[in-house]
Amino acid sequence: MFSFLVILLSSLFFFNNIGLIFSFIISVLYFFVRFNYSFFISNSLWMGNLEVLDSLAYFFIILSMLVVLFVLLIGENSNIFCLLNIILLLVLIGFFLSLNALYLFIFFESSFILMFFLIMLWGNNPERIEALNYFLVYSMVGSVPLLISIVFIQEGLSVMGMFTWFVGMLTSGSISHNDYNSDFVLVKDLEINGYFVGLDECEVVSFFYGSQIVFFFWVMVFLFKFPAFGLHLWLPKAHVESPVFGSMLLAGIMIKLGVIGIYRFFYSGKSMYWDINIVSWLFFYFCFSIFLVNFICSRQYDLKAFVAYSSIVHMSLVLISIWSGSILSIVGSLLMSFAHGVCSSALFLNLTCFYTISSSRNIVINSGFLYLSPLLSFFWFFLCSLNCAIPISLNFFSEIFLIFSGMSFSLWSLISFFFNIFFCGFYCIILYVYVSHGKSSLVLNYGVSFKNSFVIFLVLWYHFFLVYFYFFCFNNVGFIL
Repeated sequence: MFSFLVILLSSLFFFNNIGLIFSFIISVLYFFVRFNYSFFISNSLWMGNLEVLDSLAYFFIILSMLVVLFVLLIGENSNIFCLLNIILLLVLIGFFLSLNALYLFIFFESSFILMFFLIMLWGNNPERIEALNYFLVYSMVGSVPLLISIVFIQEGLSVMGMFTWFVGMLTSGSISHNDYNSDFVLVKDLEINGYFVGLDECEVVSFFYGSQIVFFFWVMVFLFKFPAFGLHLWLPKAHVESPVFGSMLLAGIMIKLGVIGIYRFFYSGKSMYWDINIVSWLFFYFCFSIFLVNFICSRQYDLKAFVAYSSIVHMSLVLISIWSGSILSIVGSLLMSFAHGVCSSALFLNLTCFYTISSSRNIVINSGFLYLSPLLSFFWFFLCSLNCAIPISLNFFSEIFLIFSGMSFSLWSLISFFFNIFFCGFYCIILYVYVSHGKSSLVLNYGVSFKNSFVIFLVLWYHFFLVYFYFFCFNNVGFIL
């Protein structure tokens, strides 16, 4: 892993696009060749271990490298732009490889700080200040409680007296430091080993409530960044005011960080005391949110807002199935993250080409492109088809896994999944028909860069190429079927 990072860091010494991209491609190829893949998820977040290359880290590092590569191909030819993107990639790799909860939190927030600067420096409209205010407020509300809980728990301190008994047992020597996870206390293990003997009911109940508080803080910070419905207002505003590469990074990587964050917590704290009522309420809330977000998405007139709400719809599918904790949910979430990350990045790139011609993102003004630019309309047709999960695409296989995973938790989830299949296909057809057909607007220019069209072609080809990941995962986890 160190050799790979050295090769990647060498790209910082090239302050022109050709040298930087060449070094970047070499590091991507080295990563593919060097590391042997095995399907497993790390089972703990523990103090002192910073690096693990499990399945989650492997797939998300590949996705991050490829999206950043596409961003470098179409972005600004400036030193500060290249430097920020390479640093962002290194921070993301640190997040994916981290097993310590505090390091995970630091890398997670650092990536959004870098995203803040990308939108601030290269956004075009003054309204981006309002979007960044939303960005900061939502980040602070979700992150500060989690940081406090991580610091208190790692230091073994009490939070409002809930962990006082645990600290007392540590200081008395009843429990050694090796008997508990330094990030998350494993309640069932302590109960089996008899550590609750002699404690009154109030102390045990306070410990269980403390575990639920940790669960709530850890899950909430990543629900803000998914984003879950009700916590999503910052994402459409950030997409609308960010440049094209900012939207590609947000949709391609940043909102996927919640997936790996929740799974890291789930597999490290799976023995904690979780109130099944809380999990059930979250599950049915996300099932209901599928209906609302689909309706909101179908009423958008701004193309960027349309694709942004489509991202919320797809990530809500992951939120429905993630609570089952099965291997199906892991595979489905990984495939959906890949499929949506690549597809949504290409959609934002394609609609930016439409904006270059029409100088507007309004879906009514952007019409008749089938006659003006058949190549862009061809890409638009395939990307809209992929977005609604046509068969043989990676989106299709990922939704199949997520449907079965949701069914393992509750059969009621089928209603939400079937509604989403119908409605997503409905508004993707509308999106294609409005843009490609109809009467062309009179205020048009033809300044479309062929470089952008070529990059869209690369992203489209790569999306179909990713289908092989489905078969790769299928061979490794074939026993689940």
